[in-house]
Amino acid sequence: MSGLAADKEKPSIQAEHSLDHQAVISCVTDYMKDKMTVHGYFTDADASDLSCKRHQERTLEDIEADMLHLQNEVKEKGDTEEMMEEEEEEPGKKEPPKHVQIVLEVFKRVRNLMLCKEPNLRVMALDVVCQGCQDLCDHERELLPQLHQLWPSLVSVFRQEEKFIIVKALKTLLILSKLSGDFMR
Repeated sequence: MSGLAADKEKPSIQAEHSLDHQAVISCVTDYMKDKMTVHGYFTDADASDLSCKRHQERTLEDIEADMLHLQNEVKEKGDTEEMMEEEEEEPGKKEPPKHVQIVLEVFKRVRNLMLCKEPNLRVMALDVVCQGCQDLCDHERELLPQLHQLWPSLVSVFRQEEKFIIVKALKTLLILSKLSGDFMR
């Protein structure tokens, strides 16, 4: 007898949880309207238009088309927000600390000193490059462009006749390659 009672209860449970076609459409439409209103994708006038459409006969294809359209709008809005965030980051680049700015100014001048005819001055210029790169090791954003700009001057030092300058240039190159990681190979 308990089996018969259980069979009689099943239809009533199913009847409580079953929804007709219009109820599903209404539920999905309300959900879409609420979600889009919360995220600000359309105004109250658009929401009232959506409510009017809810009362009309709609097919499953219409609902799917609307959902696809809304997803595309959300994706486009997300893409434009990402682009705006990237644009905001560029103008707001943080200015490097004062000691980094000074090292960058020294690097601008030392490039020319690496090419002068006086051997002692070239050795001192290589020492300055080594020390400056060590000072910039924590500021890779500034270090790597400077290494790129120093490279032609450093290569020309290897073509010098004085062997002690070439040895100093090799030591400098070793330090630069350690500090720059994969940038210099």
